[in-house]
Amino acid sequence: MVRSDRPLEYAVTGEGRVVVVHLRGAGIPIPTNRLPLDTRFFDTPVVRVVPQPVAGGVDLRIELRGQAKYELQQASGLLTIAFERS
Repeated sequence: MVRSDRPLEYAVTGEGRVVVVHLRGAGIPIPTNRLPLDTRFFDTPVVRVVPQPVAGGVDLRIELRGQAKYELQQASGLLTIAFERS
């Protein structure tokens, strides 16, 4: 889940075991929220999430255990990315 103070403009790219969510115009104001999130110890398709500030916004690099289908939904300032378990 990604929270924002307004609806997010996003695009998704990636292939294989990496999905990148491009958040145009977004920023990460709290320094600790810029740290990678290591989720490899949990039984989920996601191994790691790395937020990367880039020109014009933020990229969320999502590293997966293997290929997995996913779905994005947005309601106001909450973007939810759900990965299907294989």
